[in-house]
Amino acid sequence: MNAKRWIFFIAIVFCEALLNAQSLPYIEKKMYKSPDGKLYVNKSLPIYLFIGTQPDAAKGVVRLESETTKRYANPMYFDSEGYNTIQSPSCVDTITKQVVLPKHNIIFEVYADSRPPITRMHIETKRQHVRKGKIYVSGEAKVVLSATDELAGVDKILYSIDGADYTEYTAPIQLSDQKEYTLKYFAFDHVGNIEAVHTAIIVVDKTAPKVSMEIKGDFHEQVLAGNARIIFFTEDTISETENLFYALNDNKPAIYTSPVDMKDLPQGEYTLTYWAEDKVGNSSDKQTFSFYVDKTPPTIIPEIMGKTYMINGKEFSSGRALLKLTTIDNKAGTREIYYSINNSEFKKYEKPVMLNNTGGRLIVRAYALDYVNNRNEISEGTQSASLPYVDLTGPSIGYRIEGPYLQVGDTILINKTSRIKLFASDDESGLNEILYSIDKKDYTKYTATFNIENEGIHQLDISASDNVDNISSRSVWLYTDNEGPEIYTLFSSPSYQTPINDSIQTIYPPYCKLYISATDRHTSVLKMTYSLNHSPEKPLTGFLTGFKGHNHLLIHAWDMLGNHSSLTLEFWVGEPK
Repeated sequence: MNAKRWIFFIAIVFCEALLNAQSLPYIEKKMYKSPDGKLYVNKSLPIYLFIGTQPDAAKGVVRLESETTKRYANPMYFDSEGYNTIQSPSCVDTITKQVVLPKHNIIFEVYADSRPPITRMHIETKRQHVRKGKIYVSGEAKVVLSATDELAGVDKILYSIDGADYTEYTAPIQLSDQKEYTLKYFAFDHVGNIEAVHTAIIVVDKTAPKVSMEIKGDFHEQVLAGNARIIFFTEDTISETENLFYALNDNKPAIYTSPVDMKDLPQGEYTLTYWAEDKVGNSSDKQTFSFYVDKTPPTIIPEIMGKTYMINGKEFSSGRALLKLTTIDNKAGTREIYYSINNSEFKKYEKPVMLNNTGGRLIVRAYALDYVNNRNEISEGTQSASLPYVDLTGPSIGYRIEGPYLQVGDTILINKTSRIKLFASDDESGLNEILYSIDKKDYTKYTATFNIENEGIHQLDISASDNVDNISSRSVWLYTDNEGPEIYTLFSSPSYQTPINDSIQTIYPPYCKLYISATDRHTSVLKMTYSLNHSPEKPLTGFLTGFKGHNHLLIHAWDMLGNHSSLTLEFWVGEPK
């Protein structure tokens, strides 16, 4: 902006200021004769003295001139504030025209007044407050102006509101609208001394403060944790807040200076009443906030859902059991539960947990949070929750064959006399029962040894359960073999026919040998014996020879399961005829 523009801008601003400036009414400086006859003159006015011989000042009046103090006489000025005199030496009797004795001067009193009145303002209101030069009043205000003057006396008080023309003050000024008023006022006396203009900014405040509340820390709805604090805020855009009050339940109200801290309050129900007053006494409506201080964490109750069994003072549960965590909370309610099994990583609990991957002694650690973050923990070393021993395995199953048997691959060969004994053991919750089924038929509870008589292949299914219903099973293939070996005989020489005792007989030569053998369809031949002509039995080792005449041969064979078979031969040995 160049210099010409600056000058033009400044000129506009100056002119605008002159137009907006409020002008004072013209007040004449003058003389004044009071009702009590005293003469007052504005001390700044020039004084001219006139003298006449008639009571009527309008006739034959001559202005006095001074010969000795001509320089200071026309006009003259009073030098003293207040009482001044114009004197002539010696009083002369108006009738005798003689000097009155004792002598004393003739005195004319004149009071010179240069001092303006002093105006005081008084505001009639319930309460007021001064801040930064402004006067804040409550509700409405009555402004009373009063002025005093030491000499000539107050002539008038003039006032102006918000830049309006000056008006003579005759009665208290009523300010009732909520707003900021600019009041200007001054007084002048009877000789025209003008008081300097007083300016008062008066703010009428009819609005109470606004109070708001904030909760810091953990809370849920109207439940507050022990770490929560209630903080109040006030807003008053006019006269400002003086005090904020609060009261808990029926206690005496207190002035709010710091947050209301829940750590200082016992657990329980509370009603907080609060309100604020501004600096001119406007009070907000009382507000209430009802809340509960909750310092108690949830209680955690671990529970095993499923069958349990007590043995020798020790409790067992199965792998099909569920771990259920239940919580009880006094007020806010449980928000989350986390758990750890046997020191594993904590997981959020949402539903009962299967224990099929956890065996042995079960240690559950858990913690629960309510909605205001009160936390309770059950953990080893504090409230350690030692739950039942988790038995994940069923009994160990075994069997034994009492009597003849032979293991061939995955099949056990038995005979009808073989007795089958079942047994099982469980080192944890203990054995409950053993069941068995033959050839897919209904299961039978095992109580004693049994046999399988029917020839052929059989499937034996064994099932055992422990006291927490863990089940083990096992299948065994059995073959019941009740047949003895098949016996074969073969003579080493051919036979021939010859008549003996009136019949034709088959005869073998004396040098022949009889070969005897046997085979077994399922196992093998264990042993063979023979009895020749009712002689005692002898072991059979291969072949027989040395026969004579008529022979009765009884052959016995046994397989490896003790199954027996026999064969009887009748034959002749001799020379041909």
